[in-house]
Amino acid sequence: MEDIEIRQARFDDPEVRALVAQAVAEMRRRYGSDDEAAVDATDFVLPTGAFFVAADPAGELLGGGGWRTRDGDGDGDAELKRMFTREDARGQQVATRILAAVEESARQHGRRRILLETGNGQHEAMSLYEKSGYRRTRNYGYYKDDPKALSYSKDL
Repeated sequence: MEDIEIRQARFDDPEVRALVAQAVAEMRRRYGSDDEAAVDATDFVLPTGAFFVAADPAGELLGGGGWRTRDGDGDGDAELKRMFTREDARGQQVATRILAAVEESARQHGRRRILLETGNGQHEAMSLYEKSGYRRTRNYGYYKDDPKALSYSKDL
């Protein structure tokens, strides 16, 4: 989809919140519960984080994702959060383009590595990350002891 726009957005924007609600609903369908890892709008404010969306020519949001600095992290790590593409927009490189924008922003703001958590039921996400140069790493964060959780990292 060459005519989609990737742009930075406020995480607390009502349209972004509606998109994130779709992502949470999908996780509930896949795993039987909501994502309980805490995320706050202030996590995605530069220079310590940013959130990006993909919009079609009519301005409708197709997907989004962001990065935030990990709490107390002096090692230059960013964490990828809330990556999601609407089902009707999948297979059109939307997630790939959002991920590239997230990585570039994190790199420009001094982050040297990006980490993420995903679930073992999200095969399309695992494929995206692996094709984008992410490698499995030791689990961390809220879901570090969850047998369904998988963690990935990539040097920026």
